[in-house]
Amino acid sequence: MGGVRRLDSSLVNLIAAGEVVERPASVVKELVENSLDAGARHIGVAYEEGGTTRIVVEDDGEGMGRQDAMMALERHATSKIAIEADLDSIATLGFRGEALPSIVQVSRTELVTRPADAAAGTRIVVEGGQVLLRESVGARPGTRVTVRDLFFNTPARREYLKAPANEAARILEIVGRLALAAPGVAFDVTSAGHRVLATDGSGDLRAVVGAIWGMEVADATLPVQAERAGSTLRGLISRPDASRSNRQGEILVVNGRPVTNPRLRYAAEEAYRTLLMKGRYPYLVLLLDIPPEAVDPNVHPAKAEVRFRDEADLARVVHDACREALLPGRIPPGPIERPLHMSESRPPYDAGPGLGEVQTFFETAAALGAPAAGPVGAAPTARAQIRRLFLLAEGPDSLFVIDQHAAHERIGYDRLASQEVERASQQLLTPVVVRLSPSDLTQVELWGEALGEEGFVIEPFGATGEVVVRSLPAFLARQAGPAMLRSLFEELGDAPSQPLERRRHLWRAMAACRAAVKREDLLAPPEQQALIAQLWATAEPRRCPHGRPTWLELPYASLEHRLGRT
Repeated sequence: MGGVRRLDSSLVNLIAAGEVVERPASVVKELVENSLDAGARHIGVAYEEGGTTRIVVEDDGEGMGRQDAMMALERHATSKIAIEADLDSIATLGFRGEALPSIVQVSRTELVTRPADAAAGTRIVVEGGQVLLRESVGARPGTRVTVRDLFFNTPARREYLKAPANEAARILEIVGRLALAAPGVAFDVTSAGHRVLATDGSGDLRAVVGAIWGMEVADATLPVQAERAGSTLRGLISRPDASRSNRQGEILVVNGRPVTNPRLRYAAEEAYRTLLMKGRYPYLVLLLDIPPEAVDPNVHPAKAEVRFRDEADLARVVHDACREALLPGRIPPGPIERPLHMSESRPPYDAGPGLGEVQTFFETAAALGAPAAGPVGAAPTARAQIRRLFLLAEGPDSLFVIDQHAAHERIGYDRLASQEVERASQQLLTPVVVRLSPSDLTQVELWGEALGEEGFVIEPFGATGEVVVRSLPAFLARQAGPAMLRSLFEELGDAPSQPLERRRHLWRAMAACRAAVKREDLLAPPEQQALIAQLWATAEPRRCPHGRPTWLELPYASLEHRLGRT
């Protein structure tokens, strides 16, 4: 290994850059935060090829003089921290100079900046950390940073970047969070010259929610307001009928900074207990203003996660405020004591009367035996529907309890996977217009070829973020609507980067789930029997595409034994 030696300063700077600049979205985040700290009221973000070839962030903030601009390119230079005690009460997103040295080390960067009271601006060109040009130029008040050829001198890092569309989605997610944190700042985001996000800076949080997630979501939000011990909480949360399949709609902002905190997130989700199905998550934009000394933003290298001096009290504030918005006057007493890692333990469905008995019945049934391998035999005869969720069916040797949703998922999945249906695409008499968040829209574009292969015809439409669905797989036509399609598209994620067969499996499983009968769907006896017959005719009737059992089998011999009949 050799002896211990001091690293060259250029290598040290590259290592330090890797701690801050992981991908194009990291660059955008740091530059936009600098713009916000500079008091900008308008921020423009432009990028090409997912930010790998070019990123521009321009603001109308206070700008920097020539000396400050040069100093901002040096490591450990800042205008926001002077003494050790300042670290305990950071009230800014970052500090001008914190990120720039790291960015210029791994890119070709141009900085143009001018204070409002200066006669001229300053232009500095840097390549790989080396200053190539420094001159006075005419410029508008504010700062513009142009970053080209990110990681040009560290090609190994470029190899870990994903497809441009994926990197673009990450940028839009970051900017969307910052726009929600600063509704009084106007954002304008363009990708390859096309506007993909715009907010007006009016301070109306609901309008920003509409710009990012669509007005259907914005119109389904409820205001949240609370105060306690010098801290204030405000924001918007969605009604239970507007939810997502992931937590990307949950935004916590502390003193203007989008952050994560598992305990506060869990407290907000707990407010929806009995109101949301398991696996569904609300839209939350919670803006918490708290004395800086009561929060520690330095527990995460990128300051993405924070801790609080009194998290238990803040969790109660968040929970009670959200619960009061959802169910006015019905806040349950007592602290929130469940462990953070148990956030998935809430009841899977609205806990109405009698659900406990049904769950107990299922536990007993599971003890008797889950579906076994081997031939399934003839389809049993439907006898009853329980709680509009389970079907009871009588077989020659066993009683079957069938989950109607999981069963229909399996049927739909097999139909989508069959060659005949794979080619079946149905044109809609009335095309469906769907408003998507910028990141979800990017994913739909990324999925374009795969969606087309499955029978979708999707085109850009009208305002930014809208698409029109003209055709779709025949199996989905009956339930096609903006809510169903938006829910389907937001689950696409990064699946196109996976092998084709895995990608198709995920797509068909999602499509089958969205189109399947749901809890509360009343099935007539003939429909019950048809569903059971179709399930038994599938390739793998015992489990849904996600791997959950479709039925529990209770052999009559076991029932007789447990009831003392043998």
